[in-house]
Amino acid sequence: MIKNEKGITLVELLAALALTSIVIMLVSQFFFVHLDSMNHQQVRADLQREASNVFQKFQQLGYNAQNIVFEEDGSLPIKFCNSSGSTMLNLSETELVQGTTIIARSIESLTVKQSGALLEVTVELERYNRKFPVNYTETTTVRMRNYEEGSVCKR
Repeated sequence: MIKNEKGITLVELLAALALTSIVIMLVSQFFFVHLDSMNHQQVRADLQREASNVFQKFQQLGYNAQNIVFEEDGSLPIKFCNSSGSTMLNLSETELVQGTTIIARSIESLTVKQSGALLEVTVELERYNRKFPVNYTETTTVRMRNYEEGSVCKR
């Protein structure tokens, strides 16, 4: 039997390995929870940007519109009419489009309510962050500066 051997025993090695595994597991759990949270916030910020694109387009077209035509339930297509012609916005699956130009994506629903020269626009967006949906809903009011009660806007 040899005495004064230097080194570690198998039990010490297994204990150190178990402790190291526990620490790594805790750190990785913390990391992945914060990574998911960061991804969720990034998707939400993207949806806010998409909603902003929708509202900018409605404000741009609505500001100079004399009148608009849309379905009674407030759904699209919607036609903005002014003295120089008209512009149509449509919802193609989950995209708001003007002609062939995509204005915004990830739209679940978009409704418009008119009260005189005011348009109330509500957009609901949804995108998946890995397996879970991220939803964002926002409403804004657009004033039609050149609105003329009873002006004709052909469908």
